[in-house]
Amino acid sequence: MAPRNQKPHLARVDAATPESGLFKVRPKSASRLKAEEFSTVVRPKDGPPIEVKYATPYALDDVDLRIYLAAVGLCAQEPDKVNKKSKDPTQKTLWDKFLPTHEALDSNGAYARTTSYALASAAGLGWGKNVPTRVTESLEKMSHVFSTWRIGSRVMSGARMISYAHDEESAELAIGISPLFAQAILGNAKRYIKVSLEEMRTLKHPAASVVHLVMSSRLAMYKNTKKRDLSISIDVLAETVYGPPSSPKQKRDRRASIQKAFEELDAMKGWHVLYNPETGKVNFTRNTPRSLEYMLKNVERIERELNEKEPDAEE
Repeated sequence: MAPRNQKPHLARVDAATPESGLFKVRPKSASRLKAEEFSTVVRPKDGPPIEVKYATPYALDDVDLRIYLAAVGLCAQEPDKVNKKSKDPTQKTLWDKFLPTHEALDSNGAYARTTSYALASAAGLGWGKNVPTRVTESLEKMSHVFSTWRIGSRVMSGARMISYAHDEESAELAIGISPLFAQAILGNAKRYIKVSLEEMRTLKHPAASVVHLVMSSRLAMYKNTKKRDLSISIDVLAETVYGPPSSPKQKRDRRASIQKAFEELDAMKGWHVLYNPETGKVNFTRNTPRSLEYMLKNVERIERELNEKEPDAEE
């Protein structure tokens, strides 16, 4: 078990969350209350596809993402299990507030008692008088996120993302991750994504955190294959980060903005990012000795992908 004052290094999240579109870069003028629903599909090797749906009454942004990943990392440090063996009667019924009746008695959640200062520090946020309130706002929004997992017409399970208790005056904070999301944290999930919190904390540009999560997920999917890099259209990636553009001008502005995120990732140890503005293609490679050797062997293919022009790249 890691010391309480040590920042977590990794966050293990379920495979669906990075691809859901739940967390985006939002304009400062955006309304806080915005009902949204997102769907993605997880394709297990040993079973039928699982449709994962997220519903939220609030718009979640890049800061909420950092706080969520930091919360997951802290729960992984001290993964007290909320289950039928718990001696605390409040923990036995904690999840019954947002799970089918008595499901909490047969499922494990992850729970951590910490402080808002430790959470903000783990998220790479500066500390100030408004930070405790910002932490509460993020946790409140995420406590309203509801997720259902479905195979065909059969709903497997459903749960809210987190629960929490936060005293802004003393900074005391308790976080609970529901059993559905805690499977990755507790190591019970068949598929999960590792996100480096050390890398995330070095990122400053709002888009960089979302790009980092999405590309960590997509490159992780190739860990058991020979493919160790990914080429993608800048416009496709920008829509994942910001949402659909409302005009050609906004599309161009987003291209310019997200390139700053590319620069941050490329400057970070462990990543190599190539962008061709003429074709609108960007290539991501994780800089391990094995992947660098792979990249050198596949330089012609990577250059070919970067030079393949998108139909609307001239806009």
